[in-house]
Amino acid sequence: MKRLLVASAAIAAVVLATIAPAQAAGTAACSSWAAPATDQYLGSVSVDSTSMTGSSFSLPASGQYRLVSCGVWSNFSHGYVDTAFNSGDAWNWNAPQQGWPAIGPNWGELYVNGAAPGWGAYNAGHTYSTTLTAAGTLGLLVWDGYPTGLVAGWYGDNGGALTVDVYRVNPRPTSEDQCKKDGWKQYGVFKNQGDCVSYVATAGKNLPAYAGGH
Repeated sequence: MKRLLVASAAIAAVVLATIAPAQAAGTAACSSWAAPATDQYLGSVSVDSTSMTGSSFSLPASGQYRLVSCGVWSNFSHGYVDTAFNSGDAWNWNAPQQGWPAIGPNWGELYVNGAAPGWGAYNAGHTYSTTLTAAGTLGLLVWDGYPTGLVAGWYGDNGGALTVDVYRVNPRPTSEDQCKKDGWKQYGVFKNQGDCVSYVATAGKNLPAYAGGH
């Protein structure tokens, strides 16, 4: 049985000590991961493993984004879980696995907009990244359920959270045409079309009005 609502205070204390809190915009939370110089950091959000609704993050415009997720949470039946792997019924990481045979291949993973993205191979530092094209709002959820859907009440024996840093990938135009016909608005850092054109014409020496140093 997956659900035994018995928590170990000692285990919970260890897990919570490994989790980075959500950070204010300007400071990336997953410090072990170095962002490419062309990425623009937008902010961080905490995703509570006990929540069936998860968290959301508003994006400035449509485009390509990079998500960096770090931290470990706990399931009191199955052990430690990070963004994409779980420890497999043991309170260590000797044999990390994805999903759970009796539940589904993506159990415990961090879902983005209703699906499990490719987080890559197991990382002993419990930090992963993925890129996607998106617009509007990102929905972030720890998936605790069967492949067919979430199961009410299953979140009751979880503890802890993951932290997700959101970056915009290559958020700068490379030609003046990309600034025209309101194209400058999609970048979220230019005051107007002229500001955008000036940036391109000077090969980036004239920084966007709202670049904030990025």
